[in-house]
Amino acid sequence: MKNSITKSLAVAAAGAVMAFGIGQAQAVPASVGGVIVDDETTFVFSNLTEEFVDQVGDQLSGFGQVTQVNNLAGTQFCAGGSNCELTYAFSGYTVTSINTAGSQNNVVFDGGTISLYLDTTPDANLAATTGFTDSDTGSPWLTMNGFSTQETTGPNAGQTGTLFSVGSNFSNAENIAGTGTGLLQIVGGAAQDFFGTDRAITFSSSFQPSIMTFTLPISGTGEFQVTQELLPGVTPPVTVPEPATLALLGIGLLGLGGVSRMRKQGCASI
Repeated sequence: MKNSITKSLAVAAAGAVMAFGIGQAQAVPASVGGVIVDDETTFVFSNLTEEFVDQVGDQLSGFGQVTQVNNLAGTQFCAGGSNCELTYAFSGYTVTSINTAGSQNNVVFDGGTISLYLDTTPDANLAATTGFTDSDTGSPWLTMNGFSTQETTGPNAGQTGTLFSVGSNFSNAENIAGTGTGLLQIVGGAAQDFFGTDRAITFSSSFQPSIMTFTLPISGTGEFQVTQELLPGVTPPVTVPEPATLALLGIGLLGLGGVSRMRKQGCASI
């Protein structure tokens, strides 16, 4: 009987400790402000349109629509089976350096803000640039600022900025083609508490001339990715375990303590 109780307590304790560890590590999809996401989320947008910039001091701005969140496409990422759309607007990316000579051109930007908006009346129109800041709550679902880093590779190596572009024909909006990469930091919105403010959000895009019916001259595709990496130089906040998690761990430790005492008493009686 004593051995049976000892084994049961050990199993319960181990299970409690394992449950604590699993709860801390697993990324479980959750509805956050009406969008199904998890702890490490990729937002894919196959549609964006933006202004043309070609000199220092110009500011890049534009609009886009998220068409996929992780493996959920269309409206599958809308919580509760609703018919929603997740759009975004960006602005304030200021050109600090530009090189349009030669076959490979490059641009460095500083600053920049990107806000995502969720609404249940899909009406965003890329050609007219309307419907991209509509929100059921009246405020952004997520807001991110450009995060300054130093580029280490490519023609922008050694430059400091929030967005780096490489491509060709950067002085000609009718023939431009290129890619852009950068880091973002979450600073607000309904989803801020879920993702936190210390995580690195990577941004990548490709762009080319828009079709004739578009208001803005440049179009493209891209993605944001919420990673598990910390932003350089940012100290993560101290995480305090929830009461339920502490209680579960406490039960496990009590069980282990009981097993230890029973083993000592057993040894003393022998």
